[in-house]
Amino acid sequence: MKIDVANHSVVPIAKIPIEDYFQNLPRNDAIIQAVQDGCQQNVIAEYTKLSTVAISKIIKNQRQKEALFEKLKMKGIFWSYEKSALLRDLGDEIFIEHTLKYADFDDVVELFTLYPKRRIISVWDRELKNDLRFKKLNLFLARVFFNMDIEADYFKGGLNEREKKLRLLAS
Repeated sequence: MKIDVANHSVVPIAKIPIEDYFQNLPRNDAIIQAVQDGCQQNVIAEYTKLSTVAISKIIKNQRQKEALFEKLKMKGIFWSYEKSALLRDLGDEIFIEHTLKYADFDDVVELFTLYPKRRIISVWDRELKNDLRFKKLNLFLARVFFNMDIEADYFKGGLNEREKKLRLLAS
């Protein structure tokens, strides 16, 4: 049971029913929040019909994501966001995109251990592939991480999304 100290006295914090966590949050976020609030993993496992090992892996994976996020934040990759911003504030899509764009090789390798390859490819395809500012990076990512046998010409026909947006703003 979690406790709080209020007015120099110990007060137990009301326990939230397990089903309340899963009403408005995605499953993994609900699991993380429930564990942070003091729910036992076996209770969460029973409710979600997952094994306690799966619950532990979800928690471990989330901690690794948060550690990588903090490391990248210290490097200044998320300079345009508040210093107090958390990974859940940004969302996985922005985290993946910024890591692919600006992180070191080792950090990108770690990103591939934390997210499924198809999800990273999806973000890359949607956000980076057509950005001509990152042509060399896109070629590198495609060849090394996505095992694509392509040449630089593959990105030649791509639209420069940034240029397109600037033209729309100018007109």
